[in-house]
Amino acid sequence: MAAAHPGTAQRLLWEALASSRGRTLVNCITTPSQWAVDVGLAARLDIGQEGYIAVRDMPAPAPYLASGHFL
Repeated sequence: MAAAHPGTAQRLLWEALASSRGRTLVNCITTPSQWAVDVGLAARLDIGQEGYIAVRDMPAPAPYLASGHFL
């Protein structure tokens, strides 16, 4: 998921969580995407760490959440 602004990304994540069924994993959250952690805490989700996103010689993408399907 990618957006132009963190506020837009938060709204998109809320919608994705609201429309999901069963277990949902939001992974590869980078430091610039702390807004995703805020959404998770507000939604009372379990917070843990699984996976990573590696970048070389470039800033971490934000606001952006990588999909495990593409990693």
